[in-house]
Amino acid sequence: MNTQPSSRPTLPNGWLLQDKVAIADFIERRNFTEIYKLSDGNYLYLFKDAELQTKIRDRQIEHEKIIAAGKEIIGKRYPSHTNEDFTQRIHRIISKTGLDAVAGMDELKQILIRDIIHPFIHRDKYKEYKLGIPNGILLFGPPGCGKTYIARKIAEEMGVPMIELRESDVGSPYIHATSGNIAKAFKEALSIAPSIIFIDEVSGLLPKRESLSGSQQYRESEINEFLVQIESAGARDVLVIGATNFPDRMDSAAIRSGRMDKRIFIPPPDYNARIELIKMELEDRPTSFDILPEVLSNMSNGYVASDIKLAVDNAARAALSMNTEINMFLLIKALKETRPSLTEDELSEYLEFQSLERR
Repeated sequence: MNTQPSSRPTLPNGWLLQDKVAIADFIERRNFTEIYKLSDGNYLYLFKDAELQTKIRDRQIEHEKIIAAGKEIIGKRYPSHTNEDFTQRIHRIISKTGLDAVAGMDELKQILIRDIIHPFIHRDKYKEYKLGIPNGILLFGPPGCGKTYIARKIAEEMGVPMIELRESDVGSPYIHATSGNIAKAFKEALSIAPSIIFIDEVSGLLPKRESLSGSQQYRESEINEFLVQIESAGARDVLVIGATNFPDRMDSAAIRSGRMDKRIFIPPPDYNARIELIKMELEDRPTSFDILPEVLSNMSNGYVASDIKLAVDNAARAALSMNTEINMFLLIKALKETRPSLTEDELSEYLEFQSLERR
């Protein structure tokens, strides 16, 4: 990033901030950001760019408001300032993180924000109304639709650590050892709370108890241990997120009220999401100028992310064999030859589970 031509800084030396720390010196102006050395040894970045200010507000990045010449300007303090520091910090502000990194899916994002993220971020406000964060939520849907990716983006949006688990991480051939591993995972999450425990393919950890054979009855204690732990998770600032392709295989007690009682269907990518997926898959590959992602998105309705990746990969292989760029003709051909993984009947089954009466 190049330093912009010098001009009169917004804040003069000696200017006092709200906590009485003074501006010691104006360092430079870079990319519509003024950098000042403060009297306490820290540095103040004063963001003059409207886009940077909007992103800082929207993402609830910690900042301070400074009134200068009758205008409100957003500033943020840092303990150091180098060219590398500056580049990394601006990149973190403008790069897509959290739900911003999830292309399209606006309806899904609104559900996540309303029912999960806001109650978690604004816990004190919700407590005034005797409302707490949910103990757990269940992300379900067909394979290849990004359940794990979305769980990670929820954690980014909340700004909290996430412990990722699979059945193989906690499962043990020794009786009662799995129960102990489940308790240990919750204890770890509590030690870094507020936090998230994410369990991928949670239906494998919590199968229907009535489906267990005689030699598997010991697994009931494992399921019971999980149910005990999750019932008090929200009160301890721990959110449990489970993800599964097979919600119908889960023990019914796990999705009852007070446990993973919020079911969120993760559908195949919508029109805008497919456009972004196509662009992402084509990035850094040799492509021609005739590619129209909007047309390809219309052709790929019902495709999951892995279907789109397969089609682009096949188009790339064809282009490589002909020693040419990936073009619209090859992409259309690849999409037509790639059958979507999800049938309408399968999609209907997932939608039915969403409204299934809890027993």
